[in-house]
Amino acid sequence: MKIYWSIPEMALIPVPQRRGAWTACLFRALAKWQMWVAILVLTVPVTAIWCVGDFLGPPMSWFFYVVACAIEGFASYQIIAHYIRPFLREYIQRRA
Repeated sequence: MKIYWSIPEMALIPVPQRRGAWTACLFRALAKWQMWVAILVLTVPVTAIWCVGDFLGPPMSWFFYVVACAIEGFASYQIIAHYIRPFLREYIQRRA
């Protein structure tokens, strides 16, 4: 899977319209069951990391919480970027 630091299609949309385009396309991407399965599968290891932090106690727990949140945030963005790109391309074609 390709790692997305930014979404190339967003550069093709004028700045004032980007938030509206993102919202419209995100809701369409959220309708895909594959996206929900990917996010649920991601939740299992992140929850395990969180539980290890709880088990180790306060000094180390914050480290594990930060690691779990960083993994969740980065991986969720990758999943969303993968599924939203076709809808952004369609959005751009409709507006052109």
